[in-house]
Parts: sequence; structure tokens; C-alpha cells
Amino acid sequence: AADDQSRWQYLTGLVRPGRQHPTALMGDLVAEFGLRDVLDERPSALPHGVSRLVGIARALVSEPAVLLLDEPAAGLDAREAAELGVAIRAMAQRHGIGILVIEHDVPLLLQTCDRMVVLDFGRKIAEGLPRDIAGDTGVIEAYLGSAGASMEQRA
Repeated sequence: AADDQSRWQYLTGLVRPGRQHPTALMGDLVAEFGLRDVLDERPSALPHGVSRLVGIARALVSEPAVLLLDEPAAGLDAREAAELGVAIRAMAQRHGIGILVIEHDVPLLLQTCDRMVVLDFGRKIAEGLPRDIAGDTGVIEAYLGSAGASMEQRA
């Protein structure tokens, strides 16, 4: 993702193929996500959680102002999802970017987000701080099927 995408680079790649030199940001992201040991591996050969981190690092190397993560915790176990939540918050702070997360893992969102908008079948049912969302009876009913306990109690 950090490779030069100019037309000139495509032509020189035909004559002198090979990897470009890593950028400083690329090195920082590899260290930040602990990916040094998997740099020469194909993404398909990586464990699912590591593969997710590689995808996020590839997106960050382009230095976006806003990063959209669509279901980043899909297929992750609870421990991996919690680690991902910590990494998402750290990314936002360290890189000074906004991160929009679309996710069904409510505990992950409650621990990660500054603000939340909750949709139920495309209709907004709640918006606010995670602590307000956690106790919202409409959200509890939509996502857990029972208004008997708050999200925090079930998480």
C-alpha cells in the first residue's frame, strides 16, 4: 500500500522490478501492530486476527484523515476483539485521525467509541455517549432481545 502509484513507477517496475524501500510511517506501523515477524508471509497464510491488523495497517499507510472500519472484529474471539478496541483508540490518538467503526460487537463499541449511533434495520434508534447507549432500553431490546439488563451488565 505504501508503493508509489505513479505511472512512472509502473514503467520502471517493468525494467527494474522489486520492492520499494519502506517509508518511516510503514516502519512505525509494523512496530505499532507487532507485524515484523509476518512481513514476508502472504496475508492468506496469517491467522485471522493478524490478517485484520495487516489490513488496518495497509489503510493507515496512506495517511487518511478518516478511516472506515467495517466489521473489524468479525471472526475474532473476545480477547482479540478487546485488543483490537485498544488498538483502534490508540490509532485515532497517535495518528490524529477520525475512525468510523461499523460493528455488531456491542461490548467492543462501548469500550472503544467516543460517540455512538445505533441503527436497527436502517433506522436510528439511539445516539450519544457509550454510557448512555449502554442503558438505552431500545438498544438493549434491539440487540439483546430483552430490556432486563443493561449492555454493560451483559458485557
